[in-house]
Amino acid sequence: MTFSLAVLSRAFAAVGCALICQGAAAQGPNYKALLIGVSEYPGLPKSSQLSGPRNDVERLRSVLVQRGVAPAAITVLADGVEGAQMPTRGHILDQLGELARGAKPGDYIIITFAGHGSQVPVPAGHPMAAEEPDGLFEVFLPRDAQGWASTAQAPEGEARNVLYDHEIRAQVDRIAASGAFVWVIFDSCHSATMVRNGSSDNSVRLRQIPPEGLGIPQTVIDRAVARASAPRPSIRAGLAAPSNPGRAVYFYAAQTTEATPEMPLPAGQQPNRIHGLFTHLLAQTLEGGGGMTYRQLYQQVLARNGSTSQARSTPIAAGTQLDAPVLGQTAPKLRQWSLLGEGRLAAQAGALTDLRVGSIVAILPSAVAADAQALGYARVKRVTLGESELEPIEHEGKGARALRELATGAVARLVRPAPPLEFTVSVDLSRCGEKCLFDPAMALLKRASAPQPNDPPQLPIRWVGSGQAADVALVAVERRLWLLPPAMAGDPLCTKSTRATRPICEAELERGVAAVVAGSGATPQGTAETLQGMLRAAAKAENILRIASLSGQAGFAQQITTELQVERNGRRLTGAEWAQGCLDADPRYLLGPPSMASSICLRGQDRVQLEVLNKGNRAFDLTVLYIDSRFGVTPMYPGAGSVNRVEARASVRVPLEITDDVIGIERVVVFAVESPAAHAGTLDLSFLAQPSLETVEQTRSGARGEEDDAIALFRSAGFGEGLATRGVEHVTVPTRMGAQVFTWQVTRPGASSRP
Repeated sequence: MTFSLAVLSRAFAAVGCALICQGAAAQGPNYKALLIGVSEYPGLPKSSQLSGPRNDVERLRSVLVQRGVAPAAITVLADGVEGAQMPTRGHILDQLGELARGAKPGDYIIITFAGHGSQVPVPAGHPMAAEEPDGLFEVFLPRDAQGWASTAQAPEGEARNVLYDHEIRAQVDRIAASGAFVWVIFDSCHSATMVRNGSSDNSVRLRQIPPEGLGIPQTVIDRAVARASAPRPSIRAGLAAPSNPGRAVYFYAAQTTEATPEMPLPAGQQPNRIHGLFTHLLAQTLEGGGGMTYRQLYQQVLARNGSTSQARSTPIAAGTQLDAPVLGQTAPKLRQWSLLGEGRLAAQAGALTDLRVGSIVAILPSAVAADAQALGYARVKRVTLGESELEPIEHEGKGARALRELATGAVARLVRPAPPLEFTVSVDLSRCGEKCLFDPAMALLKRASAPQPNDPPQLPIRWVGSGQAADVALVAVERRLWLLPPAMAGDPLCTKSTRATRPICEAELERGVAAVVAGSGATPQGTAETLQGMLRAAAKAENILRIASLSGQAGFAQQITTELQVERNGRRLTGAEWAQGCLDADPRYLLGPPSMASSICLRGQDRVQLEVLNKGNRAFDLTVLYIDSRFGVTPMYPGAGSVNRVEARASVRVPLEITDDVIGIERVVVFAVESPAAHAGTLDLSFLAQPSLETVEQTRSGARGEEDDAIALFRSAGFGEGLATRGVEHVTVPTRMGAQVFTWQVTRPGASSRP
């Protein structure tokens, strides 16, 4: 799914617990909180009753007040809590609707759910059926929930008074669209089992009721699953990008195949109370005080969860603002990753997450520890695409600690990045003319890219002459300097066009290739600065493709199947028609020689659907990136805020709508990473996004605006030491990570085209 809160569509399936938070307005956040806890279910069997949700609500209310939320801004719907309304379906929907209607920019809205979750079959023909590939809706059970029964409107039956995931999602979408920040907590599951801890009592209870626990016949479930598994006749439109992802963060108590428990906590201590384990760990971290980001909060909860003997689930975090400060309060900006444990010193980050051979990290005892609390330091010794092996070193006056001592840490925090990758650029100024502005600009650029002692890492460019192999070719034609892909380095660039066809050629070239135009008042210094920024973006896109090619399809062969479908004018094309599209293209609109085009030619308004199937028995994390001909990188999956974990035997459909705003060679890159450890969080590579390069008319100094954090972080465009052609041996491709690249040419049809 690719809309803003697709995460909530799978929230109960991803299980349980979501938080959504948003940044504050300049004058400080206007907090509003809705805390929902359901402990008693009069309409369900005695075995379905809980004890912890009422305690969760009171604990979270106390934490929010401690963190600066006014008590009057907190609304509680919970049974067993003095002064609270009952958490019925009607009351919950009313309060969610009121929050949505009143939400505005500057609001900071916290919503929590604690209670039972379950799954119910999707009725035949339901308008939301396409959003549930497993054929089951995830539901939260309010206090007045009742079991399965047939009605005139639902002859097959329906669960009465449940709260559907899409009902919650619709209200939260409205809040996010208003500009408010949302923090939603789900501490519930979609199935239930009684389990025991090491003692003989029933002190651990799972917050889940299976479909059969609601009295749903297995035949009804089987029919719903079969309907969801049936082939779909056409590609759905309008899902290419979320309409309004908003600023949001989501935390989930467990994955789709797991259960989240409640139990007496703190475990083994007196006094204690029954709490949901996830809520307890979350509150415990927040009660520690101090500023932290959502990513730090999640990493700390994850580490504590992994060290808890009663843990039966793996929390997941998602959202558009994981690096924002919790509750909009002050927090340092840090780059850190969880340690993988298992008796070795390794971080859950690698070539694609800004760790390179030679990078230095501090090993910290917790995700929220101060730098001064470092157990010691380590250097990245070896990287794969998703992991980094570390070795202890002496640094900052601390001696090299024993590996076994550092392996007890929680996170590795980046303190010194390694030098980035080399990027090769060819230059051809032969068609620039006399007094070429680009000549002195190139001299400045080459001088600036030469490394100097004590300089921070810069993009290391290797400059080569015209006609030599390069990652990008800079070719000047009169007042324009084009950034060309390698295959177009020898292109005439419209210089051989007739007077009649040259305007068309130049217009299409503009659509597919970025350039710098030497305008009135342009200076060599400003032009060099502009080119430096554009080359950084180009290097980033090219190195994503380079890394993908290293992994090849090895990881896909055993576990992952991908299928590409193309629909044009309402009809699905065959593979032969894809290739025919290149022959039918008007040559005036085909960038570069035909030999450089892929065997697939697409047109504006074509619809493409990529289906990724997990054939294996273990889950993997999926990221799909679209890289256009002007080096733009657009995440197509997951949608903003979505959880990107694909469970065993599950599939994901990623719809794309082709536009001809940018034409030329474009690629879709599919990365799949198997989770390296049971306690590890998801790996979402959407942060690699960047806008397409635009043609820039250089008029004056050309100084660039301040880079955002992501671009500054990746301005070197290096995602792993040794990934250059001559150093591939430094990077190994793990069998649990795979990548696949689909390439096509976007063009316009010729007069003879048919489909």
